[in-house]
Amino acid sequence: MKIITTPRLALKLGLGLIFMLTAAGLVNGKTLRGVFSTHSSQLTHGHYITRFCFHGKNAMVKYELNSTVLGGRLYFFLDNRWERTKKIENCIEKLGMAKFSVPFNGTDGNYTIPHFITSQIWHITYGDLLTCNVNKPMAHHNYATYKLQFYNPDVEGNPMVHFSDEETGLLGFYELLSIFYFVLGCICFSSLYGTLAKRGPMHEVLSILTTVLVLQALCSFCMFIHLYTYSRDGEGSPFIESIGQLMDIATQFNMLYLLLSLSVGWTLGNFKTNLNSQVWKSSTLSRVLALLAIIQGILVFMDQMWYTEHSFYHTHQDVTSILLIVIRLILAILFSGNLYQTVSRERSVMKRNFYISFCKYCLVWFLIYPVLLVTSLVFAEHIRNKFITIGVISSQSLSVLLLYRLFLSRSLYWEISSLSSATLPLRMDKSFGIKLYSN
Repeated sequence: MKIITTPRLALKLGLGLIFMLTAAGLVNGKTLRGVFSTHSSQLTHGHYITRFCFHGKNAMVKYELNSTVLGGRLYFFLDNRWERTKKIENCIEKLGMAKFSVPFNGTDGNYTIPHFITSQIWHITYGDLLTCNVNKPMAHHNYATYKLQFYNPDVEGNPMVHFSDEETGLLGFYELLSIFYFVLGCICFSSLYGTLAKRGPMHEVLSILTTVLVLQALCSFCMFIHLYTYSRDGEGSPFIESIGQLMDIATQFNMLYLLLSLSVGWTLGNFKTNLNSQVWKSSTLSRVLALLAIIQGILVFMDQMWYTEHSFYHTHQDVTSILLIVIRLILAILFSGNLYQTVSRERSVMKRNFYISFCKYCLVWFLIYPVLLVTSLVFAEHIRNKFITIGVISSQSLSVLLLYRLFLSRSLYWEISSLSSATLPLRMDKSFGIKLYSN
């Protein structure tokens, strides 16, 4: 089995999918444009538009049409009722389960959403007089282009916020994360660049970890730009968001390759410093891990292609999400089992401490998503997505930084590896003034 052996190839492969991902129209901004038609509403007993989590007293929906629609309405379903409508085949009964509806009076207007004490997720569909009466005579079917805008109130109570309650706080998170990466880059860039340019010991480990950090930083910056634009117009920049999504996928590939390579023998067991070692070719376990990694990559891409609400980490219970979680658990079990065998054979306390620390940081990377997904079930539906997103991204960023610290610590990696006969390329104590070992 031929495996991608460099981060550059993985990155090129991911970026090559940008056009496909963007052309698929995955992003549902909260300024929506499209077409209302009687035919489409008849096919599905109500044309589904989007979902939005309103809060406060002055939440609002605005509409603009290029022509009037006879009997056209927006039907608003609460999230729990919407799930039940999926099992109803009778059109009238289905639309009757809507909590309320908004009529289109003319070509433009607005409507204030009824106030609920707690935030509520609403599913919005379109229907008209012929949606449930296909045989009723009418001069012409409705057909009109539309522009819908959904607003939540700001701190002063004015309907000016495009963000659904499911997305509130993400802009601030990505802003802080981008600033953190910028400051970190300013501090560490010169030292890391000098080390990588020399192509000395630990070059492969440091180059992959650096690639991961750069991809994470660029992904964070792309999401910040998208969400900042989104906060102003409700649409954002789908192309930039797609780039951010693909950088995240490339990050997952690079990190997975590094962790699995280390766990199956590269550097840790055989003291090989060449990434293109024979471990991947000779080990049956490595082939299984490689196959699972490839399947995981395919599932991630399929998940992004099929799910209309573009998000890094989904809370829904579809097949692809379940398979992704199962594969992550299998990888974590194989990974920890292989390292456990290594630790059990090791007599040196220092080496055992290194392996244990390495295993902990890697398991954080693998397991944080399933753990937070289960934990999120105790929260309300509109909180789960941002809880998982912020938790996973923060934990994985911390995991990479801790791996940096581990590999640059003279007391651990330096002593157990074959690099002890060379000069440590980047010392935490000398380069950054952080003492990580004792004399």
